[in-house]
Amino acid sequence: MIPADWFDNSGLAELRRWLIDRQLPVLSERSVRLQPGMFEPRRALFSVPTAAIEELSSVDEVLQICRAMSSPIAHLTAIRRYFRSAAFVHFGFEYSVSTAIGKCYLELSSSVPATSADDGRLMFLGFKWSMNDTSLAVVSRYRNVHPQGPSSLTECFLNEAPEELRPELSQLAQRLEPECETDKAEMRLLEVTEEGSDRRSFDLNVYAAQQPVALITDLVHVIAERFTCADNEVNEWLHKTAAATVGHISAGRTRSDQPFLTIYYQGAG
Repeated sequence: MIPADWFDNSGLAELRRWLIDRQLPVLSERSVRLQPGMFEPRRALFSVPTAAIEELSSVDEVLQICRAMSSPIAHLTAIRRYFRSAAFVHFGFEYSVSTAIGKCYLELSSSVPATSADDGRLMFLGFKWSMNDTSLAVVSRYRNVHPQGPSSLTECFLNEAPEELRPELSQLAQRLEPECETDKAEMRLLEVTEEGSDRRSFDLNVYAAQQPVALITDLVHVIAERFTCADNEVNEWLHKTAAATVGHISAGRTRSDQPFLTIYYQGAG
């Protein structure tokens, strides 16, 4: 359950009413962001299959939700243009300290597991903007990565991760990697780049492992301590989300070249 005051006047109320009124199927996902001096759990994503929207609603209503989220006009134009190519639309809300951020992702990927033939294929278009300042807006591209040679997805992820986080990320990825080869085939690795900046990160999907946040508590503490995050905030989040399922982990560098780790999860919290 997301506290009502987290995203007050940000379009979340409009989104919820639209989902209920249209009786649309929706999946929700939460995440927490760790970087030097910041531990930010106020992050949420809501996902809807576009097939259901086309049957029961229209792209105009999707754009109306984005307007309620203070999306800039340029993003609205692009979302309309690419909407028909999307399998899912994802609405995101998050804070970065005092900055409220809105997101609309168009998922272009198919439902089948990624293979080497898909290497470099565009999987998501991410439209992001500041709700405090509509002049701040970026477009991110998420492309499939398939390791060359004998390397695994996990090894490829670690090779690209910030060097100062690799010891803990290595343990974290090892604990979250599925044991069954069939489940490993469900894993994905995405490279994330952003127009107009050097920001770059990698996202490893580990939902197939079905592991709880409790499994990585010690590693979260180590990274949080390294980033000088507030102990009380970290402990509160770990307590609330212990039973939640870890979905994917993202690591890279911010626009200001700071290392970061984001943990996505479903369930408790």
